[in-house]
Amino acid sequence: TKPWADTPLALIPTPIFLTNKDESSQTSPFLRYLQIKIADLFTAGASHMCMVHNSIFRGYNSIYHQAPHIVEADKADFIGYCLTWHKFLKSHADNEDVSLFPRTEELLDDKTIFLESHTEHGT
Repeated sequence: TKPWADTPLALIPTPIFLTNKDESSQTSPFLRYLQIKIADLFTAGASHMCMVHNSIFRGYNSIYHQAPHIVEADKADFIGYCLTWHKFLKSHADNEDVSLFPRTEELLDDKTIFLESHTEHGT
């Protein structure tokens, strides 16, 4: 009955999970043993992006749920946790803006593909 870190931001299912892309039969016995799913470059890349965003969402959700319960003795540590989460969020967004988005736009020869993402990052 407790939401823990699953709300208010819901996690994003990864494309590897959604498509059940599994080429593990073509990989090493070790990867098959670990049951690691190997997908095409685009499915794997999109899945990695989902996992990064899910990490950001989990951090936000944990801050959201823990903030009302922080006692005076824990305030400095909690603020440190929040600042660390913010640094992770900011560095990820900055990296997308400086590297991922421009390179992808150039590769696709389409400067409009990330307009929504640019607007979102701006807010």
